[in-house]
Amino acid sequence: MSEDSDSLRIMEVLLSAEIFNQNPALDLNDLTPACREIFCSGDTKSVKRPVYVSDGLIKRVLGIADAHEKIAKNPFVSYEDFGQRLKITTLKPAAEWFLAQGGRPLVGVNPALAFFFESFDGTKVSYQDCPQSKPAFRGHPGKPRTEDHQDHRRGREDTERARPGHCHRTGRGRTEDGRPCLFARTDRGHQ
Repeated sequence: MSEDSDSLRIMEVLLSAEIFNQNPALDLNDLTPACREIFCSGDTKSVKRPVYVSDGLIKRVLGIADAHEKIAKNPFVSYEDFGQRLKITTLKPAAEWFLAQGGRPLVGVNPALAFFFESFDGTKVSYQDCPQSKPAFRGHPGKPRTEDHQDHRRGREDTERARPGHCHRTGRGRTEDGRPCLFARTDRGHQ
């Protein structure tokens, strides 16, 4: 595999981590299988924010050794020797770099990236249109992922009972089809 494609794959994971950390409405279903494997804690298959990305995890999951050396020239990534952690220093410039280096095809198949990049001019990416090429995460077999979530505009009184960042219908930040709820309650009230 070429050095450029390795750098793009590393940046895809780092951008996904940063976007996932900043957007509590995103969940496991918005992560690619590789990101799930990197971000999930142990055998529990749950994600605790903030998620961290290390050299060792990238090597184990993506098969790319010494990831920090492959992106050492990228000014938007920092490397901590203690813990061998990589992270994005500034999200928007890092995202612009990612697009300029040819990361557009990766954005189209990564829901976490599509969620962030749909607000960029010229990307023509939609979170809702992002192909569901990743298998849906099923934390508990036999347990439905969400409850009935039909008319969001009805029942605004339920919104006041919802926890901040959670949907007034499902109690989570997601609709039944996996998208972030546009009517989730925030600390400032209903959006």
